[in-house]
Amino acid sequence: MESAIIYPVILFFVFYFLGYGISRLLLPKKLQPYSLPISPWVTVIAVIFSMVILGSLGLSTKLIVIILTTTMILSSIYVIVKFGLPKVDLSTKIIFALALVLVLLNLLPMLLQQRFLTTLSLGGNDAKAFAAVPDYLLTHSVRQAFEEQTNFEVHTLFSFGWRVGPSVLMAFFQQLLGLAGYQLLTIIQTVLFAAAMPLIYILFNLLNREKNNFVAIVTAILVGTNVNIIYYLYHNFIGQIIFLGLSLLVTILLISYEKILKKQEKVSLIFNRHDFLISVVLSVIFFSYHEAAVFILIPIGIIALFHIFSKQKSLVWTVAYSKSLFLTFLLAWPAIIHSIRFAIFYRTGDFNAEVGWQAFRQSGSSFISPFEMTGLYSIHSLPSLPIIISIILSLGVIGMILYGAKKSNNNILMSSFVATYGFFILLLSLVRPNFWFYDRAVSYGAPILITLLMIGLVSLLQSKKHLIPYILVVIVWISFINNGLLMKRYWRENLAVDRWMTILSDMPKLTEDSIIYSEQIFNPDLPIWKELWAEYFLGDKVNFITSLEYAQSNNKIKDDDLVLISKVVKYIIPSNLLFNKVVWENNYYKLGSLCISDKCLLNNVEDLSQIDFAESQYVDSLLVDGWGVNEGDHRWIVDKLASVRLINKHITRSLIIEAITFQTPQAMTVKVDNQKMATIKLTENWQEFRIPIKVLPGIHSITFEFSSSYKPSEYGQGFDNRALSANVRKMRLE
Repeated sequence: MESAIIYPVILFFVFYFLGYGISRLLLPKKLQPYSLPISPWVTVIAVIFSMVILGSLGLSTKLIVIILTTTMILSSIYVIVKFGLPKVDLSTKIIFALALVLVLLNLLPMLLQQRFLTTLSLGGNDAKAFAAVPDYLLTHSVRQAFEEQTNFEVHTLFSFGWRVGPSVLMAFFQQLLGLAGYQLLTIIQTVLFAAAMPLIYILFNLLNREKNNFVAIVTAILVGTNVNIIYYLYHNFIGQIIFLGLSLLVTILLISYEKILKKQEKVSLIFNRHDFLISVVLSVIFFSYHEAAVFILIPIGIIALFHIFSKQKSLVWTVAYSKSLFLTFLLAWPAIIHSIRFAIFYRTGDFNAEVGWQAFRQSGSSFISPFEMTGLYSIHSLPSLPIIISIILSLGVIGMILYGAKKSNNNILMSSFVATYGFFILLLSLVRPNFWFYDRAVSYGAPILITLLMIGLVSLLQSKKHLIPYILVVIVWISFINNGLLMKRYWRENLAVDRWMTILSDMPKLTEDSIIYSEQIFNPDLPIWKELWAEYFLGDKVNFITSLEYAQSNNKIKDDDLVLISKVVKYIIPSNLLFNKVVWENNYYKLGSLCISDKCLLNNVEDLSQIDFAESQYVDSLLVDGWGVNEGDHRWIVDKLASVRLINKHITRSLIIEAITFQTPQAMTVKVDNQKMATIKLTENWQEFRIPIKVLPGIHSITFEFSSSYKPSEYGQGFDNRALSANVRKMRLE
């Protein structure tokens, strides 16, 4: 457990220390007082930018880490020696304490449930790729990842997706701290999320016309507890967490640049500090999460056009922004070109469907309203608000945001952000509804929009300042309640890379051409989480065939092929397969050679004429199609057609089945060896049915056809969207 506490705290301070020197030396003069809170993001930028550029030249990760770490440490030591330790006032200490508390709070499931460094998820399965690709980079360069034939995950994040930043950042700190990808993934995201909160504090005070540290801290708390942003943190959306910090930093730089440009009288073609910093941050955004870059580029374009058409020093503004954009393209042109092609040619599908995660609500729309965007009402834990109440509250939030943009120190820049996010929110909710993009657009904009909301609120209450602390306390309290509901769900439903999964790395190496098949091939409804991490920990020891790879191939599993099954029932009861022999086994896994052919089943000594889901050790060798996961002493049929094989050694005159239906009416037609035997009306109570048949000894195909299927989610029974036809306890030939 000690490592689960120590490493996140070490990582937290390492981010600050490594970036402090460069931050203090490179930030514009007006931003130098904020060098310390900005330093973690300078670390992120320096690491990603250096790793991508130097790695593309073929330098190894290890060499880059040595060069970059030495440079950053020396820079920080130099700054401390020359300028002394950074001066930290009480408000800054409070915001740092808040950030560290957020790290520990969001890691509580790891600290108290798993008790070791590992990966957690609320359901997003991309975590395995985000852990495996950095592992690859420990022994390969970025250039190799782009040019050589690689595995599917490296290809997806590099050549196909150009999501390089998260992987190189992970690889840097893995090399530095000696951790594996699965040990680092959750803690690095959690630390970066917390490190973004001081940027909210800075942004508020830069935008608010009167510096107000108390309200700035409250604003940071509201963003830090916002359920819409934390939802993606819990799903390992590391690209979005990096974008969160970088988008805030580039906004801060733009505010600083705007103040200088207002005073500048002559056009300057020389690249200055702001041009360089803005372009490097934008480059790193394209390296890391290019899909979201549009939410920065459009506001820049809007404000540039505004100044051009305002005819007040239009050439000064045009040249200034042109320099930054030109330098950005020069630094990141491969990623920029790829992002354009990606947006045009790939993002053409319908993303209104669920994105592989649990539904946000049991009932009602999962589209986040402007009021819900604030985090004061959670779509992840609560039912939909009545439409009229939602509209009234949302109009109030919109009005307050607009008022905050008007009252901000840089109302033109802030109005451009509001216009950008407002456009996408309207487009993706009303004009072309698109759940997948809409909820992300809201979470991208939430930090800045909440900051403007708070500016609008305190500006509106200027004449009644004594009310502000009370109102803010109530707002924070409500935000904490919603955050607590989501965290409770995270505690209850999180997927984890448990210790028993890591045991697979200790499995003895088999022959070089050994192939091991996943148990998910036999039971596709098993959670993919187990399969993903089995593949991760087996590594290069064997050729592990996943259910997806098997479905895409023309291979057919045969007798004596090796299949790996898990024995832990934490998530869902594992597959039950009939083996000829067990090759390797411990308390958590079993590797066996399969018995699956008709000949093997006929010659097996086991009684295969019956299935009892509470006791059977071979049920998945007999079930063919249409069956859900084992749920203890029963199993649902999740289609209108299901089939099973049973083997009798004597003449059989009856088929007995114990079943129930979820809803009525329900008719079940039973066929044996393609011959119709009976049609039975199932009820909502358990019943045993005896169906007269006469079959000789041998293997028999039994098929069940149903008149209806029912989804529990449509009947107020939780989030289960399976089409259930019947639930079965036992069946046997007699």
